[in-house]
Amino acid sequence: MYSKKINKMNSNIRKTKKCVIWTRVSTAKQEKNGGSLDYQRQLCEQYAREQNLQIVGYYGGTHESAKVPGALFKEMIKSVKKDLSVGKIICSEFDRFSRDASQAIGIIRELYDLGVPVCSVKQGFQTDTKDNIMIASSLLLMATWDNDKRADKFYSGRKHCYESGAYTGVLPIGYTRKDPKTGLQTKSLNSYCFLDENGKKIKCAFRWKLQGYLNSQILDMLSKIGLNITKQTLNHIFNNPFYSGKIKSKMLDE
Repeated sequence: MYSKKINKMNSNIRKTKKCVIWTRVSTAKQEKNGGSLDYQRQLCEQYAREQNLQIVGYYGGTHESAKVPGALFKEMIKSVKKDLSVGKIICSEFDRFSRDASQAIGIIRELYDLGVPVCSVKQGFQTDTKDNIMIASSLLLMATWDNDKRADKFYSGRKHCYESGAYTGVLPIGYTRKDPKTGLQTKSLNSYCFLDENGKKIKCAFRWKLQGYLNSQILDMLSKIGLNITKQTLNHIFNNPFYSGKIKSKMLDE
């Protein structure tokens, strides 16, 4: 009797064929490529057709943080709460709904109480029972764990590069990366940093600074040799230890 009671579908589930679709990627790079978002949308639309559901809204479709609910996510939740004709939220899989388990589980339970289950197309079920909420919660916890492991590996790898003297961040103005074997310009992080034409001009700026010229005078002289930068940029250059051959990062102890 107890298990039957637990498995019983929420009697408050909205009896409507209307639904909304949510798609999300984690980074701007993924958004630019577009493939993942298109794929998620196609999966959700196919599911809606198979279930004879009417799609009344699309939300997301961009990169939003996996840790904090973004503006588009909040907009969807607010809309679903207000519009009682919406009966389901469809996503391709639960880690696309949100990858942070704590906030996602709370929102899924809140939606369940409102009678709006979240449907995961790939996992093949919706959060219309407490058992299914438990399964979805487990999947979200696994996704969060996997995301944290990836972040730890990325952090450790990046820190090791910095400690070894390899700079993997965005290069300051005046530098370019070249392949150590061919000497050709490259975007590969497994490469050396060299002064480009702007770097040679910046080298002159340091020399002029040592000679006692004012920053305003140095800016004028740089402009005459073809490098136009702002006063703020020049100040940043003079205070950036990278130009003295040192790497500064929050990942390093010093």
